[in-house]
Amino acid sequence: RSSDLAQPAPPPPPPAPLAGDAALREMLVGTWGHQTDDQVVKLALNADGTFGLSTNYKRGFKKVFDSEDRTSGKWQVKEGTVTFTPTASTEKNKVGQVYSYRIGSISAGEVIYTDAITGQRRIEWKLR
Repeated sequence: RSSDLAQPAPPPPPPAPLAGDAALREMLVGTWGHQTDDQVVKLALNADGTFGLSTNYKRGFKKVFDSEDRTSGKWQVKEGTVTFTPTASTEKNKVGQVYSYRIGSISAGEVIYTDAITGQRRIEWKLR
């Protein structure tokens, strides 16, 4: 009889969306990084809303004369966009600027976001 056959299990539901900016902010706290052919970038997002960013240059003019840049300031999440406002930097032109990145996806070890101005997409990996 067909009623005695076990029914296949339904497919698992899709992952639940983030529960708003608070959940996104919580997932972002930690140290993230990425690298290109020219630089290694590490970004520490602290739970108190402050950040520290270090950029180490691998080659070229910056490597010889100014091998590391440091920036610190405040960060926040609003409507799925993370915003950084530097308050101190070795690159004086960054102080007081606002940098915004739209979060495309995030997991425990990776975040993909898009620069709000340039539209450039970047992947960061969680270092700790």
